Amino acid sequence: MNAPVLIVQTTVASTADAEKLAQALIERRLAACVQMSGITSVYRWAGEVQSGHEIRLDIKTSGARKDALLQGLKELHPYQVPELLVIDVDAAGEGYAKWVAEETAIEQAG
Repeated sequence: MNAPVLIVQTTVASTADAEKLAQALIERRLAACVQMSGITSVYRWAGEVQSGHEIRLDIKTSGARKDALLQGLKELHPYQVPELLVIDVDAAGEGYAKWVAEETAIEQAG
């Protein structure tokens, strides 16, 4: 059984990229809500330790839309190797879970 609400986490390099990605996901009904916050990331890339400012996106979706959301992120994401972490929400408020399901409903996803 799919979790009623999932959070998919990813990062991008700029606010402009974050807003563009969030808008596309909401328009396609792949997400009900996308929250964005600035963070500093330290990581190894191309054999070197690097750090930089990124925008973290917490994308709220329904379990039924997980695969479509991940596919959409692969198509739209500006990174060569994007962070795509799926977090199962153990419990969610009944009204919120219903809203997420309605906003990501496949019937409306035209």
